[in-house]
Amino acid sequence: MKKISRPHFQNILERLKCKSARKPICYLNPNFSQMNLLGSKHGWIRVVEAFIAIMMIFAALLIMISRQSQQGDYTEEIIKLQSSIISQISQDDILRSEILSNNTDGTEKYIAGAIPKNINFSVNICPYLDVCPNMVNYSYILDRDVYSDETLIAANLTYFNETNAKKLKIFFWEEK
Repeated sequence: MKKISRPHFQNILERLKCKSARKPICYLNPNFSQMNLLGSKHGWIRVVEAFIAIMMIFAALLIMISRQSQQGDYTEEIIKLQSSIISQISQDDILRSEILSNNTDGTEKYIAGAIPKNINFSVNICPYLDVCPNMVNYSYILDRDVYSDETLIAANLTYFNETNAKKLKIFFWEEK
């Protein structure tokens, strides 16, 4: 059996201590006199690569979230526009008279002038107790977001009949 000298034994213990602590940047200098905590350059490169990969993933997530919020903002604008149009129609006596007589021509012209060109619409007038369906072919708007709003038109200054109240319902959707 070979005898191990005391300084050599100390170096082996130092190496085992470094490995047992599982420090990836810990190794002994070739002269075995002191610990070097700087580590090898290969370990640092891997750490930098991992950091860059994590930053790229966060950037991609941030881009996806910002695009979704932009679409949500446009939806809010359509809803506000639609409720504004319904409010204006319900305050206009001429349009109210046309709606009470089941005429949608004036209402359609007003809406067409008030909305952007990339939005289509449909107008439906029905008795106030009935459900107003959309008058557009459903296969045409099947893959689109459809926004609807309704109001009750009961009377105006020249035309009053409590049994003749009408429900005005408008549908908006984006043109693709």
